Amino acid sequence: MSEDIVDDDVNDGNHSPSSLRRRKLRSVIWNDFEKEEDSNGVLWAKCKHCKRNLTGSSTSGTTHLKRHLAHCPKNKNQDVRQKNLSWDQAKTDGSTCISNFKFDQNQSRQDLAHMIMLHEYPFKMVEHPGFIKFAKNLQPLFKMVSRNTIKFDCLAIYKKEKEKLSTVFETTPGRTSLTTDMWTSNQTLGYICLTAHFVDHDWVLNKRIINFAVEPSPHTAINLCDTIYRQLLEWKIDGKISTMTVDNLTTNDSMCARLKEKLHDTLPLEGKFFHELAKVSKISSEKKVCLDVPTRWNSTFLMLQVALEYKDAFLQMTQRDLNYQVAPTKDEWENAKIICNFLKVFYDATNIFSATKSPTANIFFPELISIRCALHEAYVCDKLFMRSIVERMKDKFDKYWGECSLILSIAVVLDPRYKLKLLEYYYPKIYYFERSEMEIQKAKNAIRDLYREYERKQASSTERSSLSGFNFANEERVGLNTNPSRQDKMNLFHQFAIESSSMVERKGDLDHYLDEAIIIVPPTDEFDVLSWWKSNALNYPILSIMARDILGIPISTVASESAFSTGGRVLDQYRSSLLPETVEALICGQDWLRASIDGLASSTNSITIGDED
Repeated sequence: MSEDIVDDDVNDGNHSPSSLRRRKLRSVIWNDFEKEEDSNGVLWAKCKHCKRNLTGSSTSGTTHLKRHLAHCPKNKNQDVRQKNLSWDQAKTDGSTCISNFKFDQNQSRQDLAHMIMLHEYPFKMVEHPGFIKFAKNLQPLFKMVSRNTIKFDCLAIYKKEKEKLSTVFETTPGRTSLTTDMWTSNQTLGYICLTAHFVDHDWVLNKRIINFAVEPSPHTAINLCDTIYRQLLEWKIDGKISTMTVDNLTTNDSMCARLKEKLHDTLPLEGKFFHELAKVSKISSEKKVCLDVPTRWNSTFLMLQVALEYKDAFLQMTQRDLNYQVAPTKDEWENAKIICNFLKVFYDATNIFSATKSPTANIFFPELISIRCALHEAYVCDKLFMRSIVERMKDKFDKYWGECSLILSIAVVLDPRYKLKLLEYYYPKIYYFERSEMEIQKAKNAIRDLYREYERKQASSTERSSLSGFNFANEERVGLNTNPSRQDKMNLFHQFAIESSSMVERKGDLDHYLDEAIIIVPPTDEFDVLSWWKSNALNYPILSIMARDILGIPISTVASESAFSTGGRVLDQYRSSLLPETVEALICGQDWLRASIDGLASSTNSITIGDED
């Protein structure tokens, strides 16, 4: 007897089929079929959609009914009740297991929208005959949607992910650092990209694009400042900003100065480190050197590196082809080698600065020291052509170094492998003795000033928390002639302890941290500084809060630039029909989805988005 029906009574053979009581139908398949009995007593299952009769006896089961329902041309609900067996492959050992699978049209639509956003497919792909055929063969139950429908699905995902990110910002401890950059698309529209960098509850460094929108002309400091400030207010992070990294332009300097005024009361040390950072990743060498991309000196390095490998091939061409007269001379090859070795320092440093996942601020200092030394050596060498190349680069770097070296020295001190030792090792190499001692002391003073501010804020927060609910203004309750409760007494003592302790020098987290020996980690071993602070947060409760904010500071705007193709502008003529609002939804949405999927959060693919029409 089929398990899909249950008898209320048993036929003892003395009753005709028509006299049997109606059996209770248990399978959900009968929601789409009616059981009928013809004049000959034969049971049929009549499809409610196409009215076709199929065998309905209990001995026939329901498999054939499910098969019909899955392909019934009149069935409009075939996407919600079809269950199949699926083979699930385990993630670790590659083994498989059998599990129930229930097709869900809405979930499949959402997955399709995720795919389009993640992999930058055009909306109109859902109307391509080849894709429709592929999807139909893969899952016949899936009803393909139009390009407009999938666009609205993508916009809905963007709104949902934005709400999630807002909650993350609201609950994440510590401050947020910003990077921003301006680009112009083939639509002749200026786009501003604003990226937030922060360390979350689990001490993981995150970066999220929070704004990618058209910035109307003119791109003045006032307009840029207003746009960014509106975004900070919208995301409710205006009181949690630490630093801002921008391109090395006069307009950006003015914009940051105005933004600093707006955020003055909420910035650490009244904004002393707010605009410490300026981008160096686009420094260009002089046009006297043959460049593939004038503003991308790393392309010069790669070009020369490959050319030097084919030096012998160039020489052989001059011998075999008398018409070939543009081969470099011996001196030119020597100069190319000198330039290539010089640019390799920048190239290696840039690879670290523009790592897939934002590198923590502690790793920047050694690389910048190497760059500073390379620039100085090239500037004072006896090769005059090198002096002409590096002169402008050196001027830009010196300005950058003057602005950011202090905050980066604090970051490196917060690396338990280095602390003050790295400054004591490197500064004598780049400064004369008196200047070296002065710079080291300057770094010590800065980190102590910053620590004291965090200490004061933490003490104030602790005091408000512990004394909440206790009314010191109530003299009858705390006076000498009263009998206060034990809790009131302890609250009074706590206040006295705070006030009296502030009058003497106390040894806090910072002193304990600096007094302890550095930890020894072989240079070849990986070291996660955020994991170390996560494990030692209880030992340094105040200093760890400061470390969370400082180590999350980015050194360049590469996070903002990564929203665009490194080989050209993203919004080309073919894709220029996208509305600006859709551009922002797709670029921000892709960034947020990648961050939630292992293996995709570190993707550096450029954004290339399909057209809407």
